[in-house]
Amino acid sequence: MKRSKNAGFTLIELAIVLVVIGLIIAAVLKGEDLIQNARMLNFVTNPVQKAQVAAMAYYDRTGQFPSVSTTGGTTNGPLYQMYQAGIDGVLDLKNPFTQGSDSLGMALGTISVKGQDGSTANYPVIVIQPVTVSGTTVTATSWTQSELGYANYLKSKIDGSTSSWTTGNVRMLNSSITVTYKLLSGEITTNAPASTTYDGYFTTPTTTYTSTNFVAPATQAYTLVYFYNQQPH
Repeated sequence: MKRSKNAGFTLIELAIVLVVIGLIIAAVLKGEDLIQNARMLNFVTNPVQKAQVAAMAYYDRTGQFPSVSTTGGTTNGPLYQMYQAGIDGVLDLKNPFTQGSDSLGMALGTISVKGQDGSTANYPVIVIQPVTVSGTTVTATSWTQSELGYANYLKSKIDGSTSSWTTGNVRMLNSSITVTYKLLSGEITTNAPASTTYDGYFTTPTTTYTSTNFVAPATQAYTLVYFYNQQPH
């Protein structure tokens, strides 16, 4: 018997259509995951690891880690110091790193940490904070869920796990470190290449941090800290 022209889909045909739709949705979601992972990898590569390589190169040349420096009454940031030392790629740092609505500012400096044995030591760090940019003004803000994805990705890449935020080289402080962001082009001479890269830096804070200050990431005004040379114990 011939099938009626007004007949609907058979169960088999509906099943095939649903399977195809499911495959398309899965492919789209997988594609979004791949794009997001690529963005996070770009963040780890530039600016974070690129800044780390530059900072270690600066240490090899000068015996000091880049931080704020005052000479003759003029205060210079670490990016400027690395630039003056001839470190390649400083002007190319993606800082702040911006993808969509996510914007992460980076700074180099040192913080004071009290160890389990009671001793206190200063450690060179890369500080990362979510920021908003308005003209040449950069302001630290609270983390969004999307931006926390970058923090977790960096922690996983560097420490191999996100199970503990009180140990490892990448940790989250339950406070906001005051960071001064400025244009690197404002520090270099007029004969140097122009740049729209922000230079963030800070001195050693008066607060001494302990293990109780390192916490799990949250949507608050916390500070991501990467101990790029040696982690505190």
